Amino acid sequence: MDFAQRFNPRIQTVILSKRADYVQCHSYPYPTLAKVAKAYSDMAPINWLKIQFDNLCDYVGVKEKMSDYQIEELSTLFYYDCYFLNIAEVALFMVKLKLGTFGEFYGTVDPLKIMTAKNQFLSERQREIRRYDEKLELQSQAQKRALWAVNAVTYETYRAMKRKQARQKIRNLIKKKIHRNRLVRNSDDGIELHELIRDDNHRVLSQIKGTQR
Repeated sequence: MDFAQRFNPRIQTVILSKRADYVQCHSYPYPTLAKVAKAYSDMAPINWLKIQFDNLCDYVGVKEKMSDYQIEELSTLFYYDCYFLNIAEVALFMVKLKLGTFGEFYGTVDPLKIMTAKNQFLSERQREIRRYDEKLELQSQAQKRALWAVNAVTYETYRAMKRKQARQKIRNLIKKKIHRNRLVRNSDDGIELHELIRDDNHRVLSQIKGTQR
């Protein structure tokens, strides 16, 4: 199906029926004007915009319509200025024009008035998307803080963990010394060395008692 037929002006009714706002339209998986141009040519989005603006002229019902030249130039300028908008966002802009969100057309459909409305639309779009991104960032930070609070330990628990680690370290040291004692007993100088190691063990035991306080 041809691009212009697939995304005919009825897409505006779809956007309106969904009550889609700036953020929702921005997130819809529709191609941007730039992507349409890349897939076809620059004239593809321009011709599509001409259909949208021609439909707007028929809708407004004023005496003076835009000429073919005005519609073509308006569509070309709009495309090169708003290439980053996706199809849903452009449809939302058309809906807002038809609803009179940016004011009324008096006697004629004025291209300059449409471009002025476009500037307001882009400003509001940027503001709403920024607010949404900031909201997501705050939610993300809150989730991180909540996760940290769940996994965090109190200072008393931390000290208890450190004491436990110290006691375990000393126990390992004692085991090594005991093993050393057994080896010394079997050596020629066993008695003298055994007495030295026994004194070391007494000091280690004193350290253990200190960590249990």
